[in-house]
Amino acid sequence: GIVAADGSDHTDCTKTMSAVSLYETSGRLEPGESYRYLFLVRAASEDAALRGIACGDELGKAVFAWRKAMGETGRIASASVRCPPAQPPGLVSEDGTTSVVAASSKFVVHRSGLSVDAAAAAANRMARDQAPSQQQGGASLDKILPVTVEPIDPPSHLELGKPVEIKLLVVNHSSEPMRLQLQMRLAQMSGVVVCGLSFKNLGEVSPSGGSSVVDVRVVALVTGLFYVQGCSVVDLTTGREVAQPPLFNVFVERRDGNRLEQ
Repeated sequence: GIVAADGSDHTDCTKTMSAVSLYETSGRLEPGESYRYLFLVRAASEDAALRGIACGDELGKAVFAWRKAMGETGRIASASVRCPPAQPPGLVSEDGTTSVVAASSKFVVHRSGLSVDAAAAAANRMARDQAPSQQQGGASLDKILPVTVEPIDPPSHLELGKPVEIKLLVVNHSSEPMRLQLQMRLAQMSGVVVCGLSFKNLGEVSPSGGSSVVDVRVVALVTGLFYVQGCSVVDLTTGREVAQPPLFNVFVERRDGNRLEQ
C-alpha cells in the first residue's frame, strides 16, 4: 500500500524510480565519498490513502547494490524503516504537566488526519471511563491535544521567496466550548516562516468536534526540505496553550528563469 519515489528529481518528485535509475543519477563514488537519497513516501492503495501513514507503520527497507571497478558486486539492506511520530516531546497536558505520546501510539502524521485520531482517542477514553475496572494506560491523545490543527491540501513544494496562503482546520475535541486564538510563532519556525499577521482569533469553537477554518500566509526563506511548524492554539478563557506537532513538510526550490533549482 506504500510506494517510494526519489525526491532528488525536483521536476516530478512523485515519479516512481527504479533501482537502476537511482544508481545512474548517483554517478561514481570515490573512496570516502557519500551520496544522500531523499524519498517521498505516499499511500498507493485507496485503503492506505484513507487511513494515512501512522507512527510505527513499516515503510519497507532500503536496499543498495554496487559494482566495483573490477566487477566485484555487493549488496546491503537496512533494518526496517518505520514511520516516526510527529508528536514532539514536551507538550503540556491538561493538568499542566509535561506529557509525551508513547512511541507505540498509532496517530497519523503530517497532513494525514491528526484530528481524526484525536477524535477516536476521545471516543476510546469515554468508553474506558464508563468501565472503571479497566486499567488506564497513559495520557489520551485528546487530553494532550484537546485542540488539533491540520492543513487542508498543503503544498509539497514552495518557491523561494513567494508567499503562499495555507488553509488550516482547527478542531475542538474537548467537551467544553473554547474561545481560541491561533498563533504562528516565528521563533519556533525555520526555513519557512509566517508572513503577515502571526495570530488570528477564532471566536468560540463548539465542543466535541466543533471546527473552524483559518487562512495563514507563509513564505520560504531558504531552499531545502523543511517542517512548517511553530503553531500553537491558546484557550483565551483559561490561558492554556496547546502546542501543535509540525503541520507538514515541504520542499523549497529556487526559480531560475523557467527552471526550478534546489
